[in-house]
Amino acid sequence: MNRIGKRNNFPGNRHILSGIWDLVPVICFISVIWYLVSGISLHAAFEFKESGARGAALAGAYTAAADDAEAIWWNPAGLRLCRGIQAGSVYTGLYGMEDLGYTDFTFVLPTINAGTWGFGYSSFGPSDYRETDIRFSFAAELASGMYFGSNLKKNTVSVSGGGEANSYGVDAGVTSNISEKLRMGVSVINVNSPNLGDTTEAIDRRFMFGLLVKPYEGLRGSLDLHKPLEEDLEMRLGLEFVLSKILALRAGAQTIPTRFTFGFGLGWSVFSLDYAFLTHTMLASQHMIALNMRLGEAPRESAKYDENEEAKKYIRTVDINTADVERLTTLPGVNTILAKKIIEYREKTGNFKSVDELMNIYGFKKSTFDKIKDYVVIEERPVPAERSYTEEEPAREEPAEESRPEPVKIEKAPAVAPVPAVPPERYPEEDAEEPVQPEPGEPEDEPAPPAGKINLNTADARQLSNVKGVPSALAGRIVRYRDQKGKFTSWYDVMKVPGMNGKILEKLRGQCTLE
Repeated sequence: MNRIGKRNNFPGNRHILSGIWDLVPVICFISVIWYLVSGISLHAAFEFKESGARGAALAGAYTAAADDAEAIWWNPAGLRLCRGIQAGSVYTGLYGMEDLGYTDFTFVLPTINAGTWGFGYSSFGPSDYRETDIRFSFAAELASGMYFGSNLKKNTVSVSGGGEANSYGVDAGVTSNISEKLRMGVSVINVNSPNLGDTTEAIDRRFMFGLLVKPYEGLRGSLDLHKPLEEDLEMRLGLEFVLSKILALRAGAQTIPTRFTFGFGLGWSVFSLDYAFLTHTMLASQHMIALNMRLGEAPRESAKYDENEEAKKYIRTVDINTADVERLTTLPGVNTILAKKIIEYREKTGNFKSVDELMNIYGFKKSTFDKIKDYVVIEERPVPAERSYTEEEPAREEPAEESRPEPVKIEKAPAVAPVPAVPPERYPEEDAEEPVQPEPGEPEDEPAPPAGKINLNTADARQLSNVKGVPSALAGRIVRYRDQKGKFTSWYDVMKVPGMNGKILEKLRGQCTLE
């Protein structure tokens, strides 16, 4: 249920060479799985089916491209790409036959710190022969840009008048972002090669490898290689074009059997509709329709909850010639210490003439400069010119001494007996000692926090929930985030708390401090 038209940004490694180390676990994983696949030759009872209209429209080239609830059927590691609660349902008749009806339902619940959880159910066949699949899924982060997922599932075959047989299988998958424009996926269906009931017949096991390439914004190409047991290697290709926020077109092709596919996606509000059409060389064509729903934050192609991307939404432009410490710490990578260095440099050398002068500050790193260069400015303010006298407006001259009028003397009434002066009332603050000024070169004490403000680094959830405009649920998340990541060193760090937005942040800045 990828939200159509959403800007896709691959997190993780920025260059292919820097992602080599991330590939080591994947290579080991592929080697072990390939050994398992090539070492056992058994017939399959459950035939692999293209589940999900989006994946089917791409001809099944979806191992690396899976980034929504359909990942349950293709590569469970792709579930970690989901950014919101998702639910979907698919219906189709295999090869256009109503008696071979197929229905599935998926539900995905992503969390920030506890991975992504999913549930899938599918049903296939007529009433006298029914195949059902119930599975529970989990996906989590292995390393930067690399994610692992697995399915625990129960497969059941029910035959009218013949009872039923069960099997319990495990699927496993890995997804890795090699660069901004390249992603790799590996998935193995039925790693444990489960048998159906008491028989020696094994459920279909399949090894899948995929690549996803995004050469341009709005264009995604995918390539998959599938290797079922005792069958030839299959190749699948898929293309997806995002034309607008509500429309995407998809097409694909595959071998064994040779078929072509196409489809489209429509999105509106929290709902989306996906359609796929699949041809066949010998059998009738197949139509597939999926209705999906997304709750909460829209999914996007970030492989996890990217707190830095979320925080950047609320960064405002900062004038480095006028900003104080509090405003400077809203910039990414700028903590309180660095903010004070910026102000100290500004006071010693005068206002900044260009943003590049920040690199002259001792301890200011280029990596930090690259993070904030798009958010700092130097605003030019006109300097009021000194007033000069012109011929049209001659300067005023003070009147001569002799031309000044004599002061008028006013006779005063006789004074009444003087009243003894009462000493003025002394107030405590008048008796307070004058503040001691530090000697030149002596470090000044840190200013005390404003009275009545709460220290965000020590307050508990109850105290924060009393801050005007801060929901109690968000107060709890602030405390949990602080306990996990450490004390907040800047307001930019506060913006990374899940659920934080610019409006609430401004209220916190007005009522809280960072000590």
